[in-house]
Amino acid sequence: MTGSGLILTDVLRNPGKRQKIYYRILLGMSVYDLIGSCVMFIGTWFIPKTFPIYGAIGNQMTCTIQGAISMYSHAVPLYNSFLAVHYVLRVRYRFSEKRLRRIEWPIHLSIFLFITSGVIASIATSSLNPSGAWCWLDSVPSGCHKSEKECVRGENAYLLRWLFAFSSVIGSMIVVSVSMLVLYRTVKNIEANAARYAGRRIIRDPQSFQKSREVGNQALFYVLSFYACMIPSSISRVVEILTGKPNIPLLYVGIVMYPAQGFFNLLVYMRSNNWDVDGIPGRNSVSRLSGTVFSLRSSNTRNHGLY
Repeated sequence: MTGSGLILTDVLRNPGKRQKIYYRILLGMSVYDLIGSCVMFIGTWFIPKTFPIYGAIGNQMTCTIQGAISMYSHAVPLYNSFLAVHYVLRVRYRFSEKRLRRIEWPIHLSIFLFITSGVIASIATSSLNPSGAWCWLDSVPSGCHKSEKECVRGENAYLLRWLFAFSSVIGSMIVVSVSMLVLYRTVKNIEANAARYAGRRIIRDPQSFQKSREVGNQALFYVLSFYACMIPSSISRVVEILTGKPNIPLLYVGIVMYPAQGFFNLLVYMRSNNWDVDGIPGRNSVSRLSGTVFSLRSSNTRNHGLY
């Protein structure tokens, strides 16, 4: 909660950062993470007091409100995907800020509409009910859809979990993993090509080799933050689905780690503040390195009489 709040405050107070897509992605991620963290901090208080859960003092209305708001935290994995794709487009395909703006706002809007449609569907089907330590997508009684028990509420909660919750996490993990592989290979190819031609002509920017690695490291740190926070809660939910009851140690690990992404993002964010204002170190050093390698290659080819 604190980490996302600090990122949010820093970006909003800095006009230069608000003009950059990298920081606006972090801004969106921090807003949704802060919303989710606040709701999770409330914990069991909003659960109807008729349920045998410690700390439950709410009613069905408060439970529905908590569940609806908590669903917006599922936008965080989608923003992690957005951030990873942003790195790939900037580094691999050398997209400019102007070109990226054409797709930026449609992505922001698509994420909001996707989550909002899930919230509306969940409310309409009475699928927001006590689930573990807070209210979320679940049936009453829990697991009634796969047993002989009659569902009092949320018969379609299981389906909505897959459509709007698990799909965002699993899909984001795939997108992020593929993006990091592409980014890693791109940076390695750039450095290998530069090293290949370095002996034939002096490189104008020797620091670009180190900075290109920093781009990959920066993206990797965000990915590790994402994995560290998403995997425990995901495993906890899978175990709960398979066994029909929560695993208490996994549940507590997930409760601690899921809202902690803002803290880890803050650590990576503080590291990036020593760089250029668009989140790419040294004023697009990778693009500059690519241009240097290209100029070396062209010069070498001309010197061999092929032009």
